[in-house]
Amino acid sequence: MTPASASGRPDQTGFEFKSQNLAHLAFHVEDVAAAMQKLKESGVEFAGEIFDTGVCHMALFKDPDGNDLMLHHRYAAND
Repeated sequence: MTPASASGRPDQTGFEFKSQNLAHLAFHVEDVAAAMQKLKESGVEFAGEIFDTGVCHMALFKDPDGNDLMLHHRYAAND
């Protein structure tokens, strides 16, 4: 079986291609609010507002294929 990355065709793997959910790919940004605003100006819709976990700021959204994505900035020091 040829891997999808080698063939460029997910259907050749024998698996149905589906967008992933609940496993957000995170994009590290220095300023979540500024990045969020820029994306909103381009038409991206977010799932709520920025939230603070106590160690980082995050904002969740989806790409056009329905994949879960996240803007992320860790502000707390790594111990």
